[in-house]
Amino acid sequence: MTLNASVSPAPAFSSLLWNEQQIATATGISIKQVQQLARRGILPAFKLGRAWRFDPEASLYQWC
Repeated sequence: MTLNASVSPAPAFSSLLWNEQQIATATGISIKQVQQLARRGILPAFKLGRAWRFDPEASLYQWC
């Protein structure tokens, strides 16, 4: 079995989740509002360390 060094799952995984800035830009609201909505559970998200992470499909369907 050989490992193909040119294939890396990290870039594909990171493109699946968005941060506060990306959600704020896509929805047209401020980053603070995005964080408040995430804290209240209105905007589906989870914390990864100190940063919020969002599933763009789940998050944007609520706002469109």
